[in-house]
Amino acid sequence: MLFRWRIRPAQVTGDPTYGTAQIIKALEDAHIRAYIPIAQRGQRTGEYGLAQFTYDAIHDHYICPQGHVLRATYYLEEKQEVQYRADAAICQVCPVKVQCAPNTRSRFVHRS
Repeated sequence: MLFRWRIRPAQVTGDPTYGTAQIIKALEDAHIRAYIPIAQRGQRTGEYGLAQFTYDAIHDHYICPQGHVLRATYYLEEKQEVQYRADAAICQVCPVKVQCAPNTRSRFVHRS
Protein backbone atom coordinates (compact mmCIF):
# COMPACT_ATOMS: atom_id res chain seq x y z
CA MET A 1 0.00 0.00 0.00
CA LEU A 2 2.84 2.36 0.76
CA PHE A 3 4.36 2.00 -2.71
CA ARG A 4 1.23 1.97 -4.86
CA TRP A 5 -0.83 4.67 -3.16
CA ARG A 6 2.02 6.55 -1.50
CA ILE A 7 0.25 6.59 1.85
CA ARG A 8 1.55 5.35 5.18
CA PRO A 9 -1.18 3.99 7.44
CA ALA A 10 -0.83 4.48 11.19
CA GLN A 11 -2.56 1.17 11.88
CA VAL A 12 -3.82 -1.95 10.11
CA THR A 13 -6.44 -4.53 11.03
CA GLY A 14 -6.54 -8.10 9.79
CA ASP A 15 -7.82 -11.57 10.53
CA PRO A 16 -5.69 -14.46 11.91
CA THR A 17 -4.62 -15.41 8.37
CA TYR A 18 -2.25 -12.42 8.53
CA GLY A 19 -1.31 -12.97 12.18
CA THR A 20 2.15 -14.39 11.57
CA ALA A 21 5.18 -13.22 13.50
CA GLN A 22 6.88 -12.06 10.29
CA ILE A 23 3.97 -9.86 9.18
CA ILE A 24 3.36 -8.34 12.61
CA LYS A 25 7.07 -7.67 13.14
CA ALA A 26 7.41 -6.02 9.71
CA LEU A 27 4.45 -3.75 10.46
CA GLU A 28 5.70 -2.83 13.92
CA ASP A 29 9.24 -2.22 12.56
CA ALA A 30 7.66 0.21 10.07
CA HIS A 31 5.94 1.95 13.01
CA ILE A 32 2.52 0.74 11.85
CA ARG A 33 0.29 -0.50 14.68
CA ALA A 34 -0.97 -4.03 13.93
CA TYR A 35 -4.41 -5.04 15.20
CA ILE A 36 -4.22 -8.65 14.05
CA PRO A 37 -4.95 -11.75 16.17
CA ILE A 38 -2.01 -14.14 16.32
CA ALA A 39 -2.58 -17.17 14.10
CA GLN A 40 -2.10 -20.55 15.73
CA ARG A 41 -0.98 -23.54 13.74
CA GLY A 42 -3.53 -26.32 13.87
CA GLN A 43 -6.33 -23.95 14.68
CA ARG A 44 -9.43 -24.32 12.58
CA THR A 45 -12.73 -22.56 12.49
CA GLY A 46 -16.00 -24.19 13.45
CA GLU A 47 -16.72 -26.68 16.18
CA TYR A 48 -13.37 -28.49 15.94
CA GLY A 49 -10.93 -25.64 16.43
CA LEU A 50 -7.82 -25.94 18.58
CA ALA A 51 -9.77 -24.57 21.56
CA GLN A 52 -11.89 -27.75 21.64
CA PHE A 53 -8.80 -29.93 22.15
CA THR A 54 -7.61 -30.36 25.73
CA TYR A 55 -3.89 -30.38 26.48
CA ASP A 56 -2.74 -32.81 29.19
CA ALA A 57 0.60 -31.44 30.41
CA ILE A 58 1.31 -34.42 32.67
CA HIS A 59 1.19 -36.88 29.76
CA ASP A 60 2.17 -34.34 27.07
CA HIS A 61 -0.71 -35.06 24.72
CA TYR A 62 -3.96 -33.56 23.49
CA ILE A 63 -7.42 -35.08 23.81
CA CYS A 64 -9.88 -34.49 20.98
CA PRO A 65 -13.57 -33.61 21.50
CA GLN A 66 -14.42 -37.30 20.99
CA GLY A 67 -12.03 -38.35 23.79
CA HIS A 68 -9.19 -39.74 21.66
CA VAL A 69 -5.51 -38.99 22.30
CA LEU A 70 -3.23 -37.03 19.96
CA ARG A 71 0.39 -37.92 20.75
CA ALA A 72 3.52 -35.90 20.02
CA THR A 73 4.82 -37.13 16.66
CA TYR A 74 7.70 -34.78 15.94
CA TYR A 75 9.38 -31.53 16.82
CA LEU A 76 9.62 -28.76 14.22
CA GLU A 77 12.95 -27.30 15.31
CA GLU A 78 12.98 -24.24 13.05
CA LYS A 79 9.54 -23.18 14.37
CA GLN A 80 10.06 -24.60 17.87
CA GLU A 81 6.74 -26.43 17.70
CA VAL A 82 5.60 -29.92 18.52
CA GLN A 83 3.10 -31.67 16.26
CA TYR A 84 0.51 -33.89 17.93
CA ARG A 85 -1.33 -36.39 15.77
CA ALA A 86 -4.22 -38.78 16.34
CA ASP A 87 -4.05 -42.44 15.33
CA ALA A 88 -5.23 -42.66 11.70
CA ALA A 89 -7.11 -45.91 12.35
CA ILE A 90 -9.20 -44.18 15.02
CA CYS A 91 -9.82 -41.06 12.91
CA GLN A 92 -10.90 -43.07 9.88
CA VAL A 93 -13.83 -44.62 11.78
CA CYS A 94 -14.70 -41.55 13.88
CA PRO A 95 -18.29 -40.38 13.32
CA VAL A 96 -17.20 -36.70 13.13
CA LYS A 97 -14.11 -37.11 10.92
CA VAL A 98 -15.64 -35.07 8.09
CA GLN A 99 -16.08 -32.07 10.40
CA CYS A 100 -12.75 -32.51 12.21
CA ALA A 101 -10.18 -33.71 9.65
CA PRO A 102 -11.81 -33.77 6.20
CA ASN A 103 -8.59 -33.49 4.15
CA THR A 104 -6.18 -35.65 6.15
CA ARG A 105 -5.96 -39.26 7.30
CA SER A 106 -5.87 -38.11 10.92
CA ARG A 107 -6.17 -34.90 12.91
CA PHE A 108 -3.11 -33.01 14.07
CA VAL A 109 -2.43 -29.86 16.08
CA HIS A 110 0.72 -27.87 16.85
CA ARG A 111 1.94 -26.38 20.12
CA SER A 112 4.83 -23.95 20.63
